[in-house]
Formats: sequence, C-alpha cells, structure tokens
Amino acid sequence: MKKAIFYFSSINYNFLRQRPQQLFHNLRRVSQDNGKDYEIFYVDPPQLKLKSEGSVSTNHKDQKNVIMPIPGHISVLGRLGSLIRPLISYLINRRLNVYNFDVKIAILASPIWEPYVSEEDFDMICYDYMDSLELYGFNERHSRLVEKSDIIFTTAHQLKKEIFNMFKKDAVLVSNGVDPEFFREKSNYNIDFNKKNKVVGYVGAVYDWIDLGMIYHAARSLNDVDFVFIGPLTSINQKKAEDPNKPINVYFLGQKNYEMVPGYVNMFDVAIIPFQSGDVALSTDPIKVYEYFALGKPVVATAVKELERFNDGKVLKMADDSEEFINSLKFFLENDNITWQEARKDISEENSWMEKSREILKHIDNYLHNKKI
Repeated sequence: MKKAIFYFSSINYNFLRQRPQQLFHNLRRVSQDNGKDYEIFYVDPPQLKLKSEGSVSTNHKDQKNVIMPIPGHISVLGRLGSLIRPLISYLINRRLNVYNFDVKIAILASPIWEPYVSEEDFDMICYDYMDSLELYGFNERHSRLVEKSDIIFTTAHQLKKEIFNMFKKDAVLVSNGVDPEFFREKSNYNIDFNKKNKVVGYVGAVYDWIDLGMIYHAARSLNDVDFVFIGPLTSINQKKAEDPNKPINVYFLGQKNYEMVPGYVNMFDVAIIPFQSGDVALSTDPIKVYEYFALGKPVVATAVKELERFNDGKVLKMADDSEEFINSLKFFLENDNITWQEARKDISEENSWMEKSREILKHIDNYLHNKKI
C-alpha cells in the first residue's frame, strides 16, 4: 500500500530553517530508517510568482519532494478567495493526485490551508499548531481546522490547554527540537566575526517582540562584552539597529545560511532569548533554545513560559527585568562549567527532530491502525 504525508507548510522551504523544514526532512529519515512506506512531501505556501514548469523542485537533493501547489497569494484574496475556492482546491488536488497514493495524510502547519484541504481528498488530517501568531486574521479557519482534524499536535503546553478549553479536544504535545549531530558537525564553520571579547549572542529573526531596549541597557552595563545578533530584522528593529546612539558593542550581522549558524552559536559564551512579555512569550517553544543546548551554551531567557522547565539556574536562567537579565549574564560568563554544558547537550539529544518525528509518526500509525486504513 502506497502512503504519503503532505506537510502543508506555513513558510517557504527556502526561508529560515524552522520546524516545518526540520519535520519534513526528519519524517523522511524516520520513514526510511524504520522501513515505513511513507513518501513525505513539503507543500510550499502559495507564492506571488509561479515557479518554472514542474511542481516538484529537484534543483538540490535537499529539495526533493518540495511542491509549489498554486500561483497567487491566497492569504490576501479576501472575499475573492471564497469565490474561487473551488478552483484553488482543484489546482491543489490536481497537483497532488498525480502521485497516485492509496492513503494520503495532510499535516497543516497553518489555518491558511483549511479551506483547501478536505476530508474527501485526504484519509487523515492533522493540525501542527505551532503558535498563536499563525492565527492573525484566520481565527475562523483555525476553529474549522481544529474541528475537522483527526490529530492536533501542539508545540507548547499553553496551546494544548487552549485547544481543550475552547474545543474540548485533546491535543498531542510535540515540542520543538534540534539536530544535535548537524550542530556538532558544523560548529567549526568559518564565520565572518573576529571575536575579541566574550560574546552574548542571539540566533533567529529579530522580530518586534525582541526586547532591544533591554539588550542596549545590558550592553552599556557590560561594555567589555560583545552582543551579536544573527538573523533578519523587521523594519522597526532595523531602524533601532541603525540608531547612532546604539551601543558600539552590539552587532547585527544579518541573516546567514543555516549551515553557518552552528559556527556562530559556537562562538557565544552565553546565548539569549530576550522576548518581551505577551502572547509570543506565553505560547512559544523557541527552537533556538535546543540549538543553543546542542553546543552546550548557557541560556538567559525572559518570560518565556515554555522554558520554565529548564530554569534550574545551571542550564538556563530566567530573568524578570533588566537588572536580573544583566546579573544572569554575569553569572554564566563567570561560572559556566563542563558539567552544566554536558547537561545541556543531553537535553538536546532528548529533543532531537528525529525523536519528534518518531512521535508524530507513531500517532499517525496508531490512528490509521485503529481506523483500519
């Protein structure tokens, strides 16, 4: 029996390497290693421009089974989207049906896909509910997707609790993870930063919920430490980064190829997750914490509820305000040790993307078995 899993992503395959791409690759690895007969596909969200002829990209070995289903950005179609919804659904399914599988499973990473993925076309529908940001403008689609999903995966306890409170449905917690082997292998990557001082570092998009005010305060207080940010900036934070009054020991190096990221993390003496309080901090499980841990780096974080389980003062410290943030940085800069570093690496092994993918496939297998599919 030929079975396929189509992962309908919330981000383009070539964007920052995040949960969708990691699950895609590791679901494929788990399926191959365990002798399972699943073919795994990554479905890009609709693009503004149609790619060259052919729906499956084979330009690079890592992009095998990456599908661009339809032209046009359906998230901005508004009422027009509802008028041409049958056509969009037809285009999606025409592209997917060419593979002629006996069993088709859809995993939706965003409610944007809800109107176009139906029970008639798939034997099983799963919702990979990653964070509440995906709901912006799509609350109705989110509710419908929750109702029609056979399994709901969440990345955070708060999201799991929300699903039960609002819909009386049980969700499966599958938190984020890391590829520890990849980080170890790439940790000596030659980077474009000349380290002269101790470094406090951050990897990831510098969104508006990153507390740059607190960072600048800490940088002025610890003026013999460099603060390095790796990742793209929003327009608001770009202006802050260009502020002539920015501390001279704060560096924004921009987005880097993912293969270079371990080299930068390896340079850090302390890694940070400086989120402001709010919905993001309440319901997000940051991938970067596992990436930091993969190389044994101590972490100072602010108000991220999902990280409280690591807050033992040895592998990670949480700070409630700027002064506590500064004191926590000082603590790890002066006191980190090999025992704590090895404990962090152990956490990363326990939270590998392979383990997360095995967990997801286990639940899918059990559902299909119970339904005799």
